[in-house]
Amino acid sequence: VQVDREDAVPEQFETNNVAITRIAVQRDTILPSLSVLFDGHAPPEGDYIRPTPLVTMTLSDASPLKVTNPANFSITLDDSTVSTAGLQFTPMTSTVPALLQWTPALETGEHVFRFNARDASGNAALSEDLVVRVLVDLEGKILDLTNYPNPFADATAFVFTLTGSEPPDAVEVKLYTVTGRLIRRLAAGPEQLRIGLNMLRWDGRDDDGDLPGNGVYFYKFITRSPKGVTETLGKIAKLK
Repeated sequence: VQVDREDAVPEQFETNNVAITRIAVQRDTILPSLSVLFDGHAPPEGDYIRPTPLVTMTLSDASPLKVTNPANFSITLDDSTVSTAGLQFTPMTSTVPALLQWTPALETGEHVFRFNARDASGNAALSEDLVVRVLVDLEGKILDLTNYPNPFADATAFVFTLTGSEPPDAVEVKLYTVTGRLIRRLAAGPEQLRIGLNMLRWDGRDDDGDLPGNGVYFYKFITRSPKGVTETLGKIAKLK
């Protein structure tokens, strides 16, 4: 480093105007972080999704070098490379991670996605691609309706899978004694439902907040959609 290179300041000695030091520059080795969501959640292996999900890839990095090109993201769908050039992209800033959003059009069947991304220094977020295996069914159905645990002691849950393009308008579970008396009603609207795995929990109490006694109870599982109303009957046992 040299100061007063143009001799603008008269000096008797200029040896102290020069300083020499070593600067070590290290390569960026901090790995970025990648998350992938389908319609706002990460589907478990083999779960159902909508045929037109909003896929959001988020790349975060602590490096001062920011990701400003969608080419830093890589996507493969069913062994075919997806071009990121035309996808909705938000470049990384000091406060905002890089975002890449995509809405594929999927047919009925199994689909395999592979995701990865690199930071501005070329570091891959994952040593191996993130593999997401999902299912699509264009027809709206209710699959794998079950109650667990059954028998139950304190609380239990009704677990079911929804398929199709949109969830039903409402899902309702009505619980009855063996004599047919309604003791509890559980309900979920479209804001609580999604295509894929769903759950309605029962705390084991009736509508008055009391704990029913041991025994067998019946339930009616009801769905309401523009196509009509469907009902499924089942039974559950309480043992404590």
